[in-house]
Amino acid sequence: MHLQIIIGSVREGRVGLPVGEWVLEQAGGRDGLTVELIDLKEWNLPIFALPRSPAMGNYTDPLQ
Repeated sequence: MHLQIIIGSVREGRVGLPVGEWVLEQAGGRDGLTVELIDLKEWNLPIFALPRSPAMGNYTDPLQ
């Protein structure tokens, strides 16, 4: 079985990365299981790098 751990937050101060790394460490030694850590911060998702979520209102597109 293959487990993918996806770190979904890319904002500063995120706590998902240390949690994901802990899960990776815990699951990595299990027989019959391969584990992969996927960090969305490594992907080009500029809208998600804003300090506030667009859903919180007052959204301005920094690229325009």
